[in-house]
Amino acid sequence: MAEANMEIQTLSLAAGRKVVLAPFTKTVDYDLPRPFVALLPASNAADCGLADEIMGALIELGCIEVCCVGPTAEQMHDQLDVIIEASGSLETVTTWFSDERDACEYVLFAAGGGDSSLLALVLDQPELVALLKETAR
Repeated sequence: MAEANMEIQTLSLAAGRKVVLAPFTKTVDYDLPRPFVALLPASNAADCGLADEIMGALIELGCIEVCCVGPTAEQMHDQLDVIIEASGSLETVTTWFSDERDACEYVLFAAGGGDSSLLALVLDQPELVALLKETAR
């Protein structure tokens, strides 16, 4: 689980797009333009459970797409689709990737039409943070 004192990081992309890197916790309201795309790590069943808990808040805050990445990404994606359908927020899209490089490229350059802000709840996943930063260059 993420450390409470982990500092939020921000990356700037072309055309003024912003990527907020934050830990994967129940906190999802960060200073970023809306609408936005969220990247969630899907390493295990606990991650899937946390994603279930925060999905409603993400939708309320203006999340238009959730990209799940990791070994349990397909399972997380399927669970989030059920929550989205039940909430009637059918305009919110979910995608999933088991390959981290593919996920980073997709999120940075295509998700949300390629012009939405990004909330990457991956700060407690150093390999994924490094890959996002490398891909953004």
